[in-house]
Amino acid sequence: MTAQTVDITDDIRDFTTARKSIRFRVDSDVFDAVPDIPAQTLLDFAMEMEHAGDSPDQAIRAMVKVVDILLTQESAALFKARMSNPDNPISAQQLKDIMPWLLEQYGMRPTEPSSDSPTGPASPEPGTSSTANAPAQASTSAPSP
Repeated sequence: MTAQTVDITDDIRDFTTARKSIRFRVDSDVFDAVPDIPAQTLLDFAMEMEHAGDSPDQAIRAMVKVVDILLTQESAALFKARMSNPDNPISAQQLKDIMPWLLEQYGMRPTEPSSDSPTGPASPEPGTSSTANAPAQASTSAPSP
């Protein structure tokens, strides 16, 4: 298969994207994330998560896998070491703050728990009509002669 050279002025849809630097700091350590995720890596990870179930140990493994996928090798190694370092830890709260932010850098939206606020008015008391307190509507028919 031979690559075709195309003049960039041709009328073609260009899907080239700019790669951006993704970095964050925890205390004095700066972590570098990969500029983009290979599509197949993301698909493989999604399939793993679909079959993983909801067990706590699977959730922990998933988080470590996300670190391995999204951070450079050097940063992933340091990040994981700090997750278990009692003298200089990445705390559970820091991890909780970092993960959604990091996923959002790649256009992924982590799921969030539903809010506790009601979505509409409360149901009427049992045995009462839902129209009992509704305002009366004016008649739209013409009065009879």
